[in-house]
Amino acid sequence: MRSTPRTAVRRTVPVLRPKWVTFLWSRTGPPLTAARRAHLDHQWASFDLLGGIVLHPVTILPNSVIHDDVVCTDELLTANVLCRNRNGLLHPTFELTELYYGATDQGWCTDDPRLVELVAERTPA
Repeated sequence: MRSTPRTAVRRTVPVLRPKWVTFLWSRTGPPLTAARRAHLDHQWASFDLLGGIVLHPVTILPNSVIHDDVVCTDELLTANVLCRNRNGLLHPTFELTELYYGATDQGWCTDDPRLVELVAERTPA
């Protein structure tokens, strides 16, 4: 007698956090000079984030069931997130890097509640 079921069981995961935040690239943004790096590092440390954050390409949004997404308008927060992103993974200990663009790159989005809350705090009403 086997303990594994013979009938396939379908599992679905509901959308737990329907709010997403999007970080879009500004291809005309200022370069990462030493002074700008220091300013971005200082701001990043003030956010006091712990642990990794998963980012997704914005191309997932149109085909998803997301009803309430917000575009981050804080230029320094956007620069911090995008310049520390490593192929969809963001960690507070990652160093700043220059952005490299592909032909289809538009930006990144996340439903991580830490970044959603941070953007909500920094976005004017």
